[in-house]
Amino acid sequence: MLFRSIAKPVVLDVGANRGDYSLLVLAANPNARILAFEPHPETFRALSKHVVPRGVEVINAACGKASGHMVLYDYLSQGSSHASLYEGVIEEIHHRNAQAINVEVLDLDTFASEHGIEKIDLLKIDTEGHELEVLGGANRLIEEGRIRAIQFEFNEMNVISRTFFRDFYNRLPGYVLHRMLRDGLIPLPEYSSALCEIFAFQNIAAILRDRSA
Repeated sequence: MLFRSIAKPVVLDVGANRGDYSLLVLAANPNARILAFEPHPETFRALSKHVVPRGVEVINAACGKASGHMVLYDYLSQGSSHASLYEGVIEEIHHRNAQAINVEVLDLDTFASEHGIEKIDLLKIDTEGHELEVLGGANRLIEEGRIRAIQFEFNEMNVISRTFFRDFYNRLPGYVLHRMLRDGLIPLPEYSSALCEIFAFQNIAAILRDRSA
């Protein structure tokens, strides 16, 4: 991970589910400050039991373009890893009947300001199609170059949310995007619809350009 050599990196785990990613971060750098966001109330309880004893800070909320409330959809009352703010993710992709839960939504610009977070070394987003909206709530942080790296998913959920890969290029002009593979990163410095608009499971890393160059 990029932050192994940083003394105390700040990591935001948005869509933390039960906290497996947060624990991987701690394994890579035990001194990391991790803030994990999970909106589903039952999943949040499991997350808290899993990671709070390890020092992870937990927030029972989703992240989005603006603070407020939204409806989260899932097919399990106890919470699943497929919970989404888009009903179609549950009903069209997973072919299940969706259950609706009202949840709090926070925007990261306001959250960072209220909690004295000056910089973020890694922002991980796994929100089942809502990734671009999370970035929309971090406009100021992004424009000011205060997020060093962003990891997000791009897959069939983005068909439901009607989000193109091109939208992420437009949202992140100060970053170089990469497709993450098991043996490393493939840079995607320029947009190509043939290479980028692939609605299959993939993780993308956006790394802040060197502004001194």
